[in-house]
Amino acid sequence: MPWDIDLAHTSAQFAAKHMGLAMIKGYFRKLSCTLEVDEDNLEHSSVEAEVDVDSIDTNNERRDNHLRSADFFDVANHPKITLKSRHLEPVKQDRYRLHADLTIRGATRQVAFDVTHLGTITDQRGNRRIGFSVETTINRRDFGLPYSAALPTNVLIAGDVVKISIEGEAIKRA
Repeated sequence: MPWDIDLAHTSAQFAAKHMGLAMIKGYFRKLSCTLEVDEDNLEHSSVEAEVDVDSIDTNNERRDNHLRSADFFDVANHPKITLKSRHLEPVKQDRYRLHADLTIRGATRQVAFDVTHLGTITDQRGNRRIGFSVETTINRRDFGLPYSAALPTNVLIAGDVVKISIEGEAIKRA
C-alpha cells in the first residue's frame, strides 16, 4: 500500500566538516517520497525519493550558491538527487538496513542506510502514520562532487565525508 511523505513533519539534513573543524549542517527543503509499506512485514517495504537540489539551505546564501555550482552539485545539469530502494534488511527490533541506489550529480552508487522504525499509529483524523529515522555516511567524491580546495596544511575546506540524516513521517493513502 502506498504512503506519502508528510513534508510538514519531515526533514532531510546533511553535515560535513569545514576546514577540519566544525560540522556544517544543511537541509534540502523540497523533497518527494513514496513508500510502499507492508505493516505486517516492514522488510517487504520499499521507497523512492527525489530531492530538489536547488532547495539546499545551509543558512548562508553565498555557500548555498557555491554548493549549487559546478564545484559541487552542478544544479544546472543535475537538479535532482534520487533514491530507489533495493531491499530492506531487518537488523533487530525496529531497526533495519536499507540497501538503495543513491544518485547524486548523475553518479549512482549502492548505499546502505540505517533505518529506525519510530512507530505506526492512527492519528486524530483516522490517518495511518509511520515514523522513521534514516542515517548514512557517504564520501562526496564517490558521487563526483569535485571541489578540492585545501588549506596550506592540506586540510580540505569542505570535508569529503558527509553524514545524511532524515527524520520524518509518512501517511497511508486513502
